[in-house]
Amino acid sequence: MSRIHDLADADEPVTLTGEPGTGKLRLAKHLYELSSQQKNGLRVFDAVTKSVEPTPLLHQVGEALSLGDTVILRRIDNLPHEALVQLHSLIGYAPDTPPGQIAGRLITTSRTTTNTPEMLDRVLARFPHHVWVPPLHQRAEDIADLTPALLAELAGQPTPHCSPPVIQGLMRYPWPGNVAELRDVLTSALATSDGRQIETRHLPSRVLKRAPQRHLSPLEHSERSVIIETLDSVNGNRTEAAHILGIGRATLYRKMRNLGIASDRELSR
Repeated sequence: MSRIHDLADADEPVTLTGEPGTGKLRLAKHLYELSSQQKNGLRVFDAVTKSVEPTPLLHQVGEALSLGDTVILRRIDNLPHEALVQLHSLIGYAPDTPPGQIAGRLITTSRTTTNTPEMLDRVLARFPHHVWVPPLHQRAEDIADLTPALLAELAGQPTPHCSPPVIQGLMRYPWPGNVAELRDVLTSALATSDGRQIETRHLPSRVLKRAPQRHLSPLEHSERSVIIETLDSVNGNRTEAAHILGIGRATLYRKMRNLGIASDRELSR
């Protein structure tokens, strides 16, 4: 958030990267709301669209920028090579290009991936400002603030409340789907609650089942996910899972206990 505030009145392009569902679009819109360029228009384009081909889409982006609009281009990691070449030239703020070539401001979002195409790497490297949005499991303390804000959006006023055990359970869950998954969980909980207070019984079973009993570090979250996936792949056979993981069965039992991994019965469910 401090980084977003620092960039609010800059004119240069910004790219936001992170896992799906982390809130990149929300941050991009917030950056525009904080900007002095808000007097101009805001246009939002999505690279994942069937109504417009990628090349005409980039033409529309260029036209909106030439009119002085702020443009948010979502999910640029889905653009084909030719469109990425166009986007590379649209950024327009390389050292050999004088500032002011593009009147509007370009903000893009992209998913972080392990195998990034070379052209996408070149596009991301051309941006003068890069903001990485961390996954929700690395900022579990944010859940106490995100939950009431999301409930206000979903239910309006008066805003329902979550009991303390609910907040604790939400903070312990690993959130592979990030903020988008948190929103879905709260939507489901609202549907089964009385609309005034959400209790643990209103949460989906997967949240309670997979929530460890203490706050885990990012490294522990990764280790926990690997163990759960390995156990699932061998139908809960702990001896075979320990062999695949290269550890002793006693070590596996200890790690499962320390990381709050479910029992065999719960894993089978």
